[in-house]
Amino acid sequence: MHRQFRELLENATGISQHIIAVVLDIRGFTPFCQTVDSLDVATYVKKVYMKVIDNYFSNASFYKPTGDGLLVVIPYNQQSLKEVVNGTIQSCLNLLKDFPDLCKDDPMVNFKTPARIGIGLARGSACCLSSGNKTLDYSGKVLNLASRLMELARPSGIVFDSGLGFELLSDEIKKLFSNETVYLRSVAEEEPITIYHTKDLTIIQESSKKPISEPKWENVNHTITFGKFELLKNNLTLYLDSKPVDEEHVILRVKHPSIEKGYSCEHTFKLPSDGADYEMVAKRHEVTIYVKPVAKVLRECEVAGSKINEKSKIRFDVDYLAVGTKTR
Repeated sequence: MHRQFRELLENATGISQHIIAVVLDIRGFTPFCQTVDSLDVATYVKKVYMKVIDNYFSNASFYKPTGDGLLVVIPYNQQSLKEVVNGTIQSCLNLLKDFPDLCKDDPMVNFKTPARIGIGLARGSACCLSSGNKTLDYSGKVLNLASRLMELARPSGIVFDSGLGFELLSDEIKKLFSNETVYLRSVAEEEPITIYHTKDLTIIQESSKKPISEPKWENVNHTITFGKFELLKNNLTLYLDSKPVDEEHVILRVKHPSIEKGYSCEHTFKLPSDGADYEMVAKRHEVTIYVKPVAKVLRECEVAGSKINEKSKIRFDVDYLAVGTKTR
């Protein structure tokens, strides 16, 4: 596929199109991956993509996987605008309702799957990169906006901005949404925008209603011997003092000494990773450090020819960019 992509790039051109960008994200995907075999994860993701495309967005012109979600691009014109906006929101509502049981009747999915999904939508013009009759990719502010709005759709639900056209929706659909004014990183940092979200499923955090200020990195840490860490049954949880901007700005550093030689070693994980995960539980901001994968990395680590042992002191440092701050 990558070779074909390279060949198509040779004659690729960009054209402007009016689109609705829909960004879907499976909530709780990282913990799911820690409890299910990787082959089963791949099977589940494949099944979800197929059902989403076939049953909810069959009219889309472009689909792009995002690891734990999907980008869906739906074109529109002046004549079809109202119909497309209503149809897209209705499809999102249907998917939201059906998602917990999306793979229930599939014999290949005989394990517990995530039950929540977050959806962000935005409308506007975007650049379509195409070659011949094949669409290679889309780019533009509308895609970034849809992604930022998806991040607000927690713990689940649908979020779209006023630019989508709330006034175009049917009265029945309008009743399902509430509006707020929010600030968005790289989109609306100093002047807020109006967004609409599902009333019963989405909670817009207070931090999103405040202007974004200067960067402020915070830290929490915990020290434990390697022997005790390996014996933990329920992994290791560190509680953050405030909400991070997002998972991309939560950094886990694992420091340990070389007992025999006196040297120190440090491993850095950028969340989300195989070693740790961030989530908000009962209004508490938690970073869970998974024992098995982290211990495996440390077990295999050698510093100046010396391996870590049970008495080695391990320090876990979590650095995170707190909400209400700019990223640079």
